[in-house]
Amino acid sequence: IEYNRNGDLEIYNTDGDGGVMIDGSTSAGGDLYVGNNLYVSGVSTFIGNATFRGGTIGIGDSTSDDINVSGEFISDLNPNSDGLYDLGIIGKRWRDARFSGLVTSTTLNVSDTALISGISTFKEAVFVNGTLTAGLIDGGEY
Repeated sequence: IEYNRNGDLEIYNTDGDGGVMIDGSTSAGGDLYVGNNLYVSGVSTFIGNATFRGGTIGIGDSTSDDINVSGEFISDLNPNSDGLYDLGIIGKRWRDARFSGLVTSTTLNVSDTALISGISTFKEAVFVNGTLTAGLIDGGEY
């Protein structure tokens, strides 16, 4: 352990394995740079902003891991490929969804009740397997 001419503390491991073990609390008052991998065990708490840049960011390593998002999204949530990823799976569906704008889909499959309020325009054929209750139907065949 020595201070260099800039006043920085430098720790060297002279036994050849390249590791330094710190047992107990450690505080860094300035920037901390890790030039290779960083492994943390236990609970990690970040106070302030955290930015992860480049590469792939993995959260969890199995389907039994839980992810709790308490904050709110302030950006779009976009997949990296069109039409490739799903939201939910059979047996683990999302309960409700609320949208304030346009919802676009190539196929809409409603397995229970669909309540459509206001004016609806269907540009292609609409197939109903069951009962259809409608107020005013304007144009076309029925």
